[in-house]
Amino acid sequence: GYVGLRNLGATCYMNSLIQQLFYVPEFRRNLLQVDTNTGQFNGLMYQLQCLFSFLQESDKQFYDTWEFCQVFTDYDGQPLNITQQMDVDEYLNMLFEKMEESLKKTPQKNLLRDCFGGKIVHQIICKENVKVGDIEYGGDNPYKSEREESFYTLQLEVKHKRSILESLNLYVEG
Repeated sequence: GYVGLRNLGATCYMNSLIQQLFYVPEFRRNLLQVDTNTGQFNGLMYQLQCLFSFLQESDKQFYDTWEFCQVFTDYDGQPLNITQQMDVDEYLNMLFEKMEESLKKTPQKNLLRDCFGGKIVHQIICKENVKVGDIEYGGDNPYKSEREESFYTLQLEVKHKRSILESLNLYVEG
């Protein structure tokens, strides 16, 4: 059966995100293979492994996330405030930042990029006549500028959209 996560007050955003991450088989498998006995890890990776192991192997109804919340600290070093709701995108960014730092010197250093990473190219095409250095652009030879950027999440407009494809088409629209 399935195992849930105990809501400690206002941790539903965290619980739903962790459950979504758990159901990505490649991510779960590789996360559980990280050797946390090397001494280079803070308690976060160990607690995340405990949480994933419990979700995978337990017969109980839920896992108590208290220990995980205690080692997940904010930028000031304070444990996660379980009574305060947090933006799930902000939480995901903090979690991935902490995980990337912890995984740097492991065989799983590219785990997040390989499972969730993407690249987007910001492109500007100038249709007007313009001179850059000694080269004139315009007409059949428009000036193009491109900048590549890595990402883990995209913010898509979903209101009044029938599908994710409609949202993605809007995202890349000129």
